[in-house]
Amino acid sequence: MEEDYKHIHEYVAPRTETEKLVAKIWIGVLNNNSKIGIYDNFFDSGGHSLSAIRIISQLKQEIKQEIPIAVIFQYPTIKMLAQILERQIDPTSVNLQSNPELSLVNLLGGEKTITIPILSEFDIIALSNEGITKASLDSLVNYLGISKKSFCENVLNVSFRSLERKKHTDKLDKQTSSHVIEIAKIVVHAFAVFENNEKLKDWLNTKNKALNDVKPIELFHIQTGLNMINDVLGRIEEGVYS
Repeated sequence: MEEDYKHIHEYVAPRTETEKLVAKIWIGVLNNNSKIGIYDNFFDSGGHSLSAIRIISQLKQEIKQEIPIAVIFQYPTIKMLAQILERQIDPTSVNLQSNPELSLVNLLGGEKTITIPILSEFDIIALSNEGITKASLDSLVNYLGISKKSFCENVLNVSFRSLERKKHTDKLDKQTSSHVIEIAKIVVHAFAVFENNEKLKDWLNTKNKALNDVKPIELFHIQTGLNMINDVLGRIEEGVYS
């Protein structure tokens, strides 16, 4: 039911000691006396680059650990930031991106649908095994420039009608989840190359000479095709292709 999906977006108070520490610093820097839950986005709550620097500075003083400023841009919620710190992962070793919209988590609907940090390939495997929700699939389709019906039937080879009968919070099977995640990884790479969603959509839906005059999106149905697209994107980064 829709109520199940809405529950994900309700206020959730900090629970662990790390979440409470992050929340305390966050509230102090933002001078915000209202309730800030673990799923609230730092920038949606009034945060900006200067306040992000203050939060990271105070966190470093508290935990005695080096934390790059880019961490809060990619993981802008109390829950995700706390999980990185609690797992004792060196934040300087995390694969960070300057724009949070480029992250795999955000492409799949954000921390409210992907509830574990994606910091390594093992996390991606765990997410595939657990299964992503229909909400994650819906979020990804918005970046592709094709209809959900076309994506389901021509890329995933699943029934569009059957999928539409699912609730937002229903999980997809392991194989479909893995396929969607692999496509999302390609989209993350393409975002890094083109830095613009409209350019990305145009590139995905235009015949490409490097792909034998096939549209990249027409190769999304098979892993070999995804590998070919990834290779072309790498060559564009290197300046081999334009």
